[in-house]
Amino acid sequence: MTASTMTAIKHALQRDIFTPNDERLLGIVNVCKAGKKKKNCFLCATVTTERPVQVKVVKVKKSDKGDFYKRQQTWELRDLTEVDAKDASKENPEFDLHFEKVYRWLNQRYLRKKVEFVNVSSQLLEESVPSGESQSVGGDEDALDDYQELSTREEQDIEGMMEMCEYAVSNAEAFAEQLSRELQVLDGANIQSIMASEKQVNILMQLLDEALGEVDTIEGS
Repeated sequence: MTASTMTAIKHALQRDIFTPNDERLLGIVNVCKAGKKKKNCFLCATVTTERPVQVKVVKVKKSDKGDFYKRQQTWELRDLTEVDAKDASKENPEFDLHFEKVYRWLNQRYLRKKVEFVNVSSQLLEESVPSGESQSVGGDEDALDDYQELSTREEQDIEGMMEMCEYAVSNAEAFAEQLSRELQVLDGANIQSIMASEKQVNILMQLLDEALGEVDTIEGS
């Protein structure tokens, strides 16, 4: 199955099955029961979008008639006790999942107890540490996992800081208004000064014209 096909299936599952149940699809694997060749089932890792956060593995089966999917079975992550990959020395597509009650997923940040891995190479376990891609897919869940409620003291400190910020903003607004008024006064004073200067220049020009007229009169006589 190509990557583009898996992407299309993932989008369809998110839209039709998980979004209506307030769940986010983290990843899917195309699987079949051991000894059977037909791969018409998917194991889906999901996380709820509301608290308390619940991580689940959901078995989804494709209908034999048409391209629609049906939710068959759901297991909670906390019930997984063991993952057996059959052979630690070579790649093997078969694996067994052991549960106490129901199914559980591999995302360890949601686990309250550690899952035991049997016949899994240490290199593969090291590679299972979330990469940049898996972190980007589960970014929202990481943020939820890192969330901590504020203590009373922290709430009081934040409230005090916000009050100081509000006071500073109010002072800034008052300062801006005062500055605007002063600029308007200065603009008015400048205009009046310019007008007064123009008036003085006109008077000076008039006096010069009169003086030149008297000079012409004297020279003519």
